[in-house]
Amino acid sequence: MTILNLNRVVEQTLVLNSNLLRISRVTVEKALDRNLPDIVGSADQIQQGFVNLISNAVEAMEGSGGGTLTVTTGHISREGKVMVRFKDTGKGIAKENLARIFEPFFTTKKEKKGVGLGLSVVYGIIEEHGGSIHVESREGEGSIFTVELPLKHPSDPQPGNGGAHEH
Repeated sequence: MTILNLNRVVEQTLVLNSNLLRISRVTVEKALDRNLPDIVGSADQIQQGFVNLISNAVEAMEGSGGGTLTVTTGHISREGKVMVRFKDTGKGIAKENLARIFEPFFTTKKEKKGVGLGLSVVYGIIEEHGGSIHVESREGEGSIFTVELPLKHPSDPQPGNGGAHEH
């Protein structure tokens, strides 16, 4: 685990996906909080989660000849968290599927386009970092995936008495 700037992770992930985004005619809009505090985590794992979220967003916009992916970062100071939001203008997720999208092997993709692990991997990575992921979606209107991560990783040593016990 290292100290990370999520804005930098977002930027690097967008660069990694730039060809996919361009070929799919997806425009990216960014609203990155310039004062976003650093977090502790695994850059590789978090980036993998973001790659999966971006890939899903692109696939959701494929049928409509492109779309817009809006990526927003922010600091939720009262909760000691940062958030990254991925909003797409894709086809949205059917209400009956929303509760299952983070289950391993759940997929709505036809023609063996996916095995249904992308979002469950994201869920596992975020959970491992002590965070959470939420989705809002309406069919025909797109989806919003919001990742919240704590400023301190759950395995960080807690400030205090250094492990000494008072008797």
